Amino acid sequence: MRPVAGKGDVVITVPVRKIKSGDIVSFRQNGVTVTHRVIGIQKSLSGVLLITKGDNNEHEDPFPVSEKEILGKVVFIIPSGYIYNGKYIPVLYWLLGYTFGLLVHRIRVQKAGQV
Repeated sequence: MRPVAGKGDVVITVPVRKIKSGDIVSFRQNGVTVTHRVIGIQKSLSGVLLITKGDNNEHEDPFPVSEKEILGKVVFIIPSGYIYNGKYIPVLYWLLGYTFGLLVHRIRVQKAGQV
């Protein structure tokens, strides 16, 4: 299978609560950040474990990924070499707006007068 994201591509991830089989996630294992597709989900006593595999790999990853290792689900991919291309300037504006919207959504405003 041809990979959706290639080496050097920029992937944008967002934290999510639910991950299903087929989602592309970024996770950190042994000090390395990896972006692979979820091909299976196992429930164990220690929590949920995700079975992952790179689209261009023949075999699944040797170690399952715990929920604590997940950085986020991939929502947008920018192919390498296109970041500074003039054709993609509108995409970058949209991306900046989306990021700003997420930040504003996370901000909690306290009522005046509360201690």
